[in-house]
Amino acid sequence: MDKASHLSVVLDLSPKQWHLAARPSNPHPITLSAFLSHLLAFLNAHIACKDENSLALFGALPGKR
Repeated sequence: MDKASHLSVVLDLSPKQWHLAARPSNPHPITLSAFLSHLLAFLNAHIACKDENSLALFGALPGKR
C-alpha cells in the first residue's frame, strides 16, 4: 500500500521575473495567470491521488519574509 506524501511548493512572485517570463520574445512565454492555472491542476492531481496526501504552498515576494 502506498504511503501518503506531502508536497511543499515555494512560488516566486517577483513581478519583474514574471514580466520577463511573459514577454513574447521569450522562447516559451508564460504569464503568471497561465502558470497558476497549470500549478493548480498539478496540486489538485497530487491531492486526488490519495486522500491522505497533503500540500503547502508558500509565496516568496521580493523584500518579504
